[in-house]
Amino acid sequence: MRILVTGFRKFPGVAVNTSELVVSRFAADAPGWPFDAMRFEVLPTRYEAAEVLVRELMGEFKPDRVLLLGVADTPSTARLERFALNIDDGAFPDEAGVLRKGAPILAGGPAAFATAVDLQRLLADLLEAGVSAEISNHAGSYVCNHVYYTALSEAVAAGAGPVLFMHVPRVREDDPAGGALVAEVARACGIVARALARPQIHMKEAT
Repeated sequence: MRILVTGFRKFPGVAVNTSELVVSRFAADAPGWPFDAMRFEVLPTRYEAAEVLVRELMGEFKPDRVLLLGVADTPSTARLERFALNIDDGAFPDEAGVLRKGAPILAGGPAAFATAVDLQRLLADLLEAGVSAEISNHAGSYVCNHVYYTALSEAVAAGAGPVLFMHVPRVREDDPAGGALVAEVARACGIVARALARPQIHMKEAT
């Protein structure tokens, strides 16, 4: 079984992206997760470039599970996203200076895709392990959502396994290296990855 894990680089208003710190940590020291192959990539926080790279990664690596990470203003260590919306409507530009307002991601595509992961079961796993976690109904309308919609679209087309987006908190300004937060997010990712490896976590086909 193969897993792809991605994070994002910095973007306007976020000088240090927690997801980049976590994914870079995994890339340097691969965790002991129950997968035959693992791929860790940091994506540019750019609509077009991130979409192209995700499509390439899913086509070439052919992951059985996909865990996408991004940063958000959330009090929870892990915010599990239920839907990706077919809309780009950012409040500020991406890393390349592109501002998209009310633009569809995929013209004529479904209004939304839902993850095939059983989020209630996964939430229970995280809470039982002492990780602060919550379920959110959608991943916003910025580059995080764009990548989530793209990955879910690719998974549906290929008949691939489940895809999940997890938002994590920002690092504090007085601790730009992340410290304890990065360690706790990495722990949460381990719980999620092990859950994704279980057949029963795949609730249904993504739609």
